[in-house]
Amino acid sequence: MQLMLRVTSLDDDRALDVVATVDPAHSVEELRRALAAQPGVVRGQALVRAETGQVLDPQASLAEVGLVSGEVLALADPLV
Repeated sequence: MQLMLRVTSLDDDRALDVVATVDPAHSVEELRRALAAQPGVVRGQALVRAETGQVLDPQASLAEVGLVSGEVLALADPLV
């Protein structure tokens, strides 16, 4: 399936629209690595739903987290 995602930075107003071809069984971590490899995307160790601040479980599948087209995600470093 294809997902149209907006990838933002939590620190500033930068945003990049990305079309990702994924399988619902792919993990959140696989998507994070693929997004981080895109030019212009701010690097981060966690994938976060920008609207809610929910840090997505890297081991969960995309189906488990219910990721859908139109979501706004951010790559961020988790708070220690």
